[in-house]
Amino acid sequence: MHGDLIEMSGTMSGGGKPKSGRMSFLPSSHADEVMMSDENKIYTKEDLDMVTKQLYELRERKSMLKNQESSLQRSLKGFDEALDLAVNSIRLLEEDIDGCTKTVKLLEDQIG
Repeated sequence: MHGDLIEMSGTMSGGGKPKSGRMSFLPSSHADEVMMSDENKIYTKEDLDMVTKQLYELRERKSMLKNQESSLQRSLKGFDEALDLAVNSIRLLEEDIDGCTKTVKLLEDQIG
């Protein structure tokens, strides 16, 4: 017996599994009962309107940020391509400099 209680009459009590973690809900027929007065209904409607407006504004901002993200991704791709071109140009120029340096050295040795 783990956690069971034996009462003086000899009956066992307790020991059942707790029923926690379940979700409770109010059926739609009880939704109007939750609002107690007309004042609460008006306040709840205003609150709903305010939250609905905020939701709309957040969705608009999300859309705007998504567009901005796409634009920045395109720009970043362009910058990456420009960087690759610049790196390749530098590499080619370094090869040209090395070639010119060798040519200058060779000519100096022939002249002097």
